[in-house]
Amino acid sequence: MIDRYKFKPGIRNTKISLELYADHMHDIVQTLREPFLVLDSHLKVEIANKSFYRMFRVRQSETENRPISELGNGQWNIPELLALLKTVLVNKMGFEDYEMEHSFPDIGTKNMLLDASQIYHEVEATQTILLSIADVTKERKSAKRLKQLNVVLEKRGLELEQSNEKIKKLLKLKADFTARVSHELRTPLTAIKESINIVSKGAFGVMEEQKVFLEMAQRNIDRLGRLVDNVLDFSRLESGNKKFEMAGANINELIHEGGAFYGPLAVRKGLQIRYALQPDMPEFEFDYDSILQVLTNVLSNAVKFTERGEIFIRSKLRKGGVHVYILDTGPGIEKKDMKKLFQPFEQIDAGNRKKIEGSGLGLTISKQIVEQHHGKISIRSVIGKGTLVHFFLPLDQNGVTPKEACLVP
Repeated sequence: MIDRYKFKPGIRNTKISLELYADHMHDIVQTLREPFLVLDSHLKVEIANKSFYRMFRVRQSETENRPISELGNGQWNIPELLALLKTVLVNKMGFEDYEMEHSFPDIGTKNMLLDASQIYHEVEATQTILLSIADVTKERKSAKRLKQLNVVLEKRGLELEQSNEKIKKLLKLKADFTARVSHELRTPLTAIKESINIVSKGAFGVMEEQKVFLEMAQRNIDRLGRLVDNVLDFSRLESGNKKFEMAGANINELIHEGGAFYGPLAVRKGLQIRYALQPDMPEFEFDYDSILQVLTNVLSNAVKFTERGEIFIRSKLRKGGVHVYILDTGPGIEKKDMKKLFQPFEQIDAGNRKKIEGSGLGLTISKQIVEQHHGKISIRSVIGKGTLVHFFLPLDQNGVTPKEACLVP
């Protein structure tokens, strides 16, 4: 910005020099992209550029050689602006980045950023004001909207935080209630189970027909006990209260243990359990009991639903982790039922097959356990051929699971 400029033409040809100066000034002003005015010492408009006419919708004939306060039928009669311009004339000092808001009847409210400089003509002892007018209306509206949005977001954030606190309290209440109910159920179940065991062993004399009913009662008590355990595990996992005991172990040993547990049941059904385990499998950290629970949940489904053929278990070390595959030759799963597999308390319609009891929590619990080990679990199935369950556990529990982790080779 030029605060003061002394124009000193020569003694000769003064009038011609001033005219050339005015023409030069006019040409420069017209090249400016922002609205621009050149005012004389009486605040009359000497020059206005095309940007000014275009933005403020005034004509040249009603602008030049007229006081700025009369422009646009008095729309520019802005006391704050007039006072500023008079100060420039008095102090011979311009200003920068002065923001002003004004409502124009023809074009609406405008936010203007003003810059002013003054030029002093020593020969004629007159002053000229150069006034630049930047339209920042859109920027200010955007800033206002952003500020309003931030206020809304802060309010929503506070509401969300309060909702989260309520949810945490409700989850804790639910977890506490589940734990309390589970404990209250487990205590009498244990007593009933022990009583049946004593009676079954013939301590009070039991007839063969009575043994059948006692064995049925024993099986149902065991099933109810598993259901209580599943509900408790699900509640702990969902609330984040499940504690994992991470320690180095070999996944192949875990697979053999899980297979051995279901081996007798598989043999009674005429099924074979086969293995193809990665040799020299390294130890890595995971919660042994929890991952064994994942494997036994999957094997339980495989043995229950497979009537003939085999169950094939494979382990593979690749892509930064251990992959375990359990393939059965069961009836397969309908495509419409696939989305139900990991939903809590959901059970697949067995169709013409006999109904098999279960809590509907096994795969849900398995998925949560695997994911809390930073792993993934997936299921593929073909009707009439069987089902493949695959889960992946990263060797580094602090690392990120590779994108390829759940791809079945």
